[in-house]
Amino acid sequence: MPSRSSSIDERNIFIHLARHLPPELVDLIASFVDSRRDLLAFASACRAFKQLIIPYHLDYRVVHCHLDRQSAWSHLVERPDLTRHVRDVYVYDLRSTLQPLPDRVPAAGSREAVNDKASLSTPDKLLRVSQALRSIDNLQEFRWLTGWSSISPEEMEKQLFAEFTLWGAVSQQPTLRRLEVLDMWSDSHPPTGFQSEFNYDTDYYPLWSISNLSALKLRNVNFLRQQNCLHQFSGVLRRSPSLESLCLYASNDSFDLPTLLRGCQFSNLRELRVEVSSWSTSTHREAFACLLEQTPTLEDVTWEFNHAVRPLQARSLPALKQLSAWQSSESHAFGFDLLVDESLPPRKLETIAGFRLTPSSLVKFGRVNRNALRKLELSKFHNIELVVQVANMFPSLTWLAIPSTDYTRDYWRVTKEPVHQ
Repeated sequence: MPSRSSSIDERNIFIHLARHLPPELVDLIASFVDSRRDLLAFASACRAFKQLIIPYHLDYRVVHCHLDRQSAWSHLVERPDLTRHVRDVYVYDLRSTLQPLPDRVPAAGSREAVNDKASLSTPDKLLRVSQALRSIDNLQEFRWLTGWSSISPEEMEKQLFAEFTLWGAVSQQPTLRRLEVLDMWSDSHPPTGFQSEFNYDTDYYPLWSISNLSALKLRNVNFLRQQNCLHQFSGVLRRSPSLESLCLYASNDSFDLPTLLRGCQFSNLRELRVEVSSWSTSTHREAFACLLEQTPTLEDVTWEFNHAVRPLQARSLPALKQLSAWQSSESHAFGFDLLVDESLPPRKLETIAGFRLTPSSLVKFGRVNRNALRKLELSKFHNIELVVQVANMFPSLTWLAIPSTDYTRDYWRVTKEPVHQ
């Protein structure tokens, strides 16, 4: 067993080496550290590391920035030696319907005035973002959250090609693993804008060439409802066999899931979230059921749609830990079919959300491992006594939620009788 004196000697040796390492070598080592938490621990080792890592690495790992924040984008363009340290980029604008995260930009790029909209047009802003992206050596996550305002046809053509250039810069990042494209629902948005406005061929849009993703999230993007674009984008999924998280949100029933999933196999998929306003055809629901049956690695499944899905084959989803089934009365039984699969041991579910609690469904909750469940969220319940019973069924339960409403007047939305204190 090493003595206390030997450990002190090793610490002194480390401090001595740290003080005499060339800054270029420390900089090179830090460039291989992706996690901000690990970088912070690295910087805490000594003052010399702190003075180099925090301003030149930690401050540049994540960029969350408004498209109009020109001082930040100009700084990233002008300092490619620092921009190459960026790992995650999140671009948004004020026309989006989703609430963005707070800005996170390098301190050196936030000293000037922001949101100076008069100096650059939107196409020029997009081209500046593209320039910054080309300076990044190891981009791992890209989030694109933007809406479009009404612009003239002349400006629209410039904007379409500027966004084409931006996606060209993203697609050339071989290290990209996580992609989110949100709120591009307008028909004027590229890539469909090329075809609808200018009759350009969308088959060669750079977005289609992205591959090897581990996480993909699409919310209200226009190419989900365009058959030719959907066929092209399915290649992104086929070239991402190690995908671990897939989230699809579409508020239009023209979203064609069979086309998107054609030829796809996901041997590592852990998370699946599907939210569609309406699937009126059985082919869409069949594609969803087949995806669940063919993906035994799934641990977290969430769906929200209005039509019933056929029962799954026995022993489907053996690794399931989190199940959220926000559904209509037609699809209500589908979620409970997963709970009562007699071919499997009681499921060790940690989270159940979106289910309705009735006297008959209380029995089905009994098929869940009683010591595993931690979180339960009910969409409706028969009466408050059943809520108490289901809470007593799971001794490890730490979080129980029911819908927020006035249970003395508007109780009928959630339960059959008023609830009094």
